[in-house]
Amino acid sequence: MVERREAEDEVRLQALREAAEAGIADIAAGRYRVFDTAEELREYLSELAAETIDSRAPDDR
Repeated sequence: MVERREAEDEVRLQALREAAEAGIADIAAGRYRVFDTAEELREYLSELAAETIDSRAPDDR
């Protein structure tokens, strides 16, 4: 049981490291957005969520 948990923790840690590296690379390459207010950030995230939901909706055509 302990060995399994340690293995799962290692997998999670590796995924976190890879995500951090990707984020650092994006920032270094200028691939990020700056929001002047919390409201701008909320609006952006709402739009992004709506687009994602729409793109996953079944095609009714």
